[in-house]
Amino acid sequence: MINMNNRHCKGSTINGKLKYIKKKWGLLGMEEAMKFAGFSAAPRDGEWVPSRKDHLVMEWVIKNKGRKYIYDMGKYTAMNLGIFSFIFSFVGVEKLFERGKLNYKTLYDFGDVVIENLGERKAKVTFKDYGTEDYLGDIWEGSLEGLMALVKASGTVTRTDADGPADWAYILRWQ
Repeated sequence: MINMNNRHCKGSTINGKLKYIKKKWGLLGMEEAMKFAGFSAAPRDGEWVPSRKDHLVMEWVIKNKGRKYIYDMGKYTAMNLGIFSFIFSFVGVEKLFERGKLNYKTLYDFGDVVIENLGERKAKVTFKDYGTEDYLGDIWEGSLEGLMALVKASGTVTRTDADGPADWAYILRWQ
């Protein structure tokens, strides 16, 4: 297992998940998840936080509500990006991919995202060296579905084989 205490994500990635929890299970649910993850207060959006805490928020959901909600959490966080949701609604999938690698690097200090154009409205998105926990595949799948919905692209996201044990890969097809 990868030591997530040596890896960091921006507080905004965690706050999106906490907002989903609050919407779904109320303030008490959000406070319980924060406590489980070791937060006395929500992190600031631009603050670097150990990624283990991000994982603990997801693990609280799995333990207390069920793994089925992790996919929905990913979709919700992708579709509720504040002003970015409004801006992204005017771009297509291709433009979103152009920004994907840069956006990933502003949120995580580890791993990488590789986006391969496979031709006619088809791409492979791989999150490299991200983590090995099974639920991580669900959160990324939901996030990609949410991003496609955000740019009003109907299509599919299908998990596929990845190169390494800590990689997550998806084939996206859209119209």
